[in-house]
Amino acid sequence: MRAKDVTGKKVIDTNGAEVGEVEDVEFNWDSKAVTGLVIGGKGEMAERLFGRLGARSTPDVVIPVEEVMGMGEVVIIKSK
Repeated sequence: MRAKDVTGKKVIDTNGAEVGEVEDVEFNWDSKAVTGLVIGGKGEMAERLFGRLGARSTPDVVIPVEEVMGMGEVVIIKSK
């Protein structure tokens, strides 16, 4: 996986809720492997989590690659 191939993709959970968009990848230089996806909170889930706190923007969150269920036009992660 190359960072440029995944950045900008919409992220949804297995329930179909939009979580955000892939902003970057987290990389472990020792193992030379991608360990997570940095998700910018722009979706329905982010609004529910952070909007009620009065936040104007939402923080980025790192999703471990183990939580990624699939990747194509969108990235699908496990629902919490």
